[in-house]
Amino acid sequence: MQRRKWIDSKKGSAVRSYVVAFLAVAVCASLQYAVLHLLQADLPPALPLTVLLAPVIISAMYGGAMPALFAAVLALAAGAFLFLQPILNFWIAYRQDRVMVLAFAFISLLIAFMGALLERAREKAAAAKLALQQSDQTVRALLQSASAAVVGFGPDGKISIANDAVFNVFGYRSRELIGQPVDMVLPDVMRKPAMPTDKDVSQESRAMQTGKCRETPGKKKNGDPFPAELTLGSTDTPNGPLTIAYIADIGKRKANEAQALHAAKHDSLTGLPNRALMLELAAQLLGAARRGNARAAVLMIDVDRFKSVNERY
Repeated sequence: MQRRKWIDSKKGSAVRSYVVAFLAVAVCASLQYAVLHLLQADLPPALPLTVLLAPVIISAMYGGAMPALFAAVLALAAGAFLFLQPILNFWIAYRQDRVMVLAFAFISLLIAFMGALLERAREKAAAAKLALQQSDQTVRALLQSASAAVVGFGPDGKISIANDAVFNVFGYRSRELIGQPVDMVLPDVMRKPAMPTDKDVSQESRAMQTGKCRETPGKKKNGDPFPAELTLGSTDTPNGPLTIAYIADIGKRKANEAQALHAAKHDSLTGLPNRALMLELAAQLLGAARRGNARAAVLMIDVDRFKSVNERY
């Protein structure tokens, strides 16, 4: 869709370029005609066609080679009709007029050539800009589609990009984080650099320190801390290196893990340590005693009729 609009705008720009060329030649020719014939001003013989180079230059800068050639043909026609002596008779014109026309044509061709180069450079710049816009839209779409919170920050620690998922993790809207220090949501990221940013560090060394998943403390908008899972990536941009952080709130997962671990080592009815935990603690105690060349004792307490109560309830 954007490419179609770009092509349509290019066609409209070409038509405008020819209109500008025609108007520029008409204005310059009219002004010179008024100066020469109406005001009876005495101008150098080469000045009329020399001044008509202005529309050619304007057309080359505005539209490129073809509008410049169009302006050059119009200017030659206007010069032959209005300024050359005898009028409309190039072959019997004065020698200086022939030289002037040939010089004008040669210079116009050079200007048209420069206009072609300028037009090509503009087309390349427009194509590069379009590709950059499409790439930017693709990156933004990927960021917004990510389920994890994504923030990007530079060496100064200021957040430059953030997706909408940061609201689910931190409670901030994405626009609230732009320009803020990353320490506001990830206090330990800048204290413990996850990757070197010096130019002397090789890309292999930087790549070894990115892409690793680790746990780090996070901070919500209301100030509550929470455990976060952090994965970092690094990329180079025209504005310098950019660190991309992918953050997930693992508070519920860690709570479930702790609950499962507690259930595996404690009695579900009384909440007291079960045999598995007792054996684990006993092994730790015996190991510590061996290392310290000390003695260890285990006290067993029997509760009467506890088995029947436990089985009943």
